[in-house]
Amino acid sequence: MGDLSYSIYLWHWPLIVVVAATLGDWPSWVRIPLILLATGVLALLTERYVERPFRRPKGAFRRRGVTFAAMVASIVLIVGATVPAAYGQQAAIDERQDTLQEQLEGIGTGPDQCVGAQAVYNGCDDAFAYTEDVDPTFAQGDGPWAWFDAEPAADACSSETVGSWVERSCAFATAAEASANVLLIGDSHADHIVSPVQRVAEENGWDLRVETRQACNPFRVASDADDENSARCAEWGAETLQAAIADPDLQVVIVSTRGDSGQWTENAAAAFEQLRAAGKSVVVVTDTPNVDGRDVRNGDLITGPACVLAAGEVTDACSWTDARTDTWVEDTAASQGIPLLDLRSVVCPEGTCHAVVGGLIAFSDENHLSGSYALSLSGWFQRELTPLVVAAVRG
Repeated sequence: MGDLSYSIYLWHWPLIVVVAATLGDWPSWVRIPLILLATGVLALLTERYVERPFRRPKGAFRRRGVTFAAMVASIVLIVGATVPAAYGQQAAIDERQDTLQEQLEGIGTGPDQCVGAQAVYNGCDDAFAYTEDVDPTFAQGDGPWAWFDAEPAADACSSETVGSWVERSCAFATAAEASANVLLIGDSHADHIVSPVQRVAEENGWDLRVETRQACNPFRVASDADDENSARCAEWGAETLQAAIADPDLQVVIVSTRGDSGQWTENAAAAFEQLRAAGKSVVVVTDTPNVDGRDVRNGDLITGPACVLAAGEVTDACSWTDARTDTWVEDTAASQGIPLLDLRSVVCPEGTCHAVVGGLIAFSDENHLSGSYALSLSGWFQRELTPLVVAAVRG
């Protein structure tokens, strides 16, 4: 096996890509053994006819020119096999995204609309069934940030990498006089709900602005121990909150952020008090969970697609009991009577979190909602957020 280890290493990933791109509709219990068998056969052939002649060259292979030509030919063969497959896989992802965009047009509150989160908030049967639409390969490439590259976000948003992390600003304006002026602020857990919030804003005629910095809680307090990213985070948070407080037109501030990067309760409480004293209504979105478990391959937090693959094609593949932690932002808001938008109640209904919902995988990585699943939350945000904004505007 030791002689084959390098060949196995070289072949396994190209085969995963090729099989996923060409046989993605086949069940995993067929695809996985096929990959293992093909890896073994190709590794044996490579060791016998490529590696061994290079280690103990005979005849023409003693000449460097022939050896070099053989190396080039091998590289061309490998690239020729994997690159078209990779393009094919991306084309399949793009096609699936277009199909889902059509399925998720509008707000999605009809009783027969059961794609993604719609299956939960519309009360559909078998909401967590493993259907033919469940596609781990697609979900892995279906991050929420792809939405920012298409309309309407492409024209409304700008982004800049400051330090190691992306800062994003968006301004979605209505064509007519806005019925509300709304700001969404936070980290990447604000990013992953922009698409449904924007759709609700458009439906209701709100002006919506977005200010986010990845990996940055907006209530972070500067410290002498801060590195460049932490120092910029504290600066960005202070600037964003002060701009919101000073904006005379702003009516509603929505906060969505992770709470596990630190705890700055006093600063959050002060910011909420200042926003409300300036006449702004505040809404806090409860945070989404991490996918539960560790990847056996590397010990990292497991991703949604990997968890579903590990569970197999079974009903409610990859589900876990919700354990809320790091809720200090939500707790601080609740202590001031600030309404909470309980996103957790639809992601983890009745205390159980589900990776497969309405034929979609809910998470694209270990903690971010997939782009399609996030968009499927539009109807839920319409139902839960709209009354809060309407009440805030009416005073």
